[in-house]
Amino acid sequence: ISSIGYIASSVSEEIIYRGFVQQYVNENLRSSSFKISKGNFVATFLFLLSHLGFFLIMPPLFVVASLFTVVVFSLVAGYLLDSAKNIWLPISVHICINMLHILIQVGFS
Repeated sequence: ISSIGYIASSVSEEIIYRGFVQQYVNENLRSSSFKISKGNFVATFLFLLSHLGFFLIMPPLFVVASLFTVVVFSLVAGYLLDSAKNIWLPISVHICINMLHILIQVGFS
């Protein structure tokens, strides 16, 4: 995937999972006193499901580590959205994470 592909996927994933799913759940379910919103949990679960394809392209141990980081990132991105009330913050962080991923891949090749 090219840098532009990573940027496009970052923007589209954040719009789908944070912009639509998380906000929809938060608007339609009562909030809890817990720091992480119900919408964030639902969006994170769906975000995790969308990354299960890692099992097709990576060794299993690496997949488990990668999926763990996907969950942590997703919860942080959702928290940023809930706190800032601005989709651009999680989009920017997602782009930075994906660019870091490219740098790591280049470094290992």
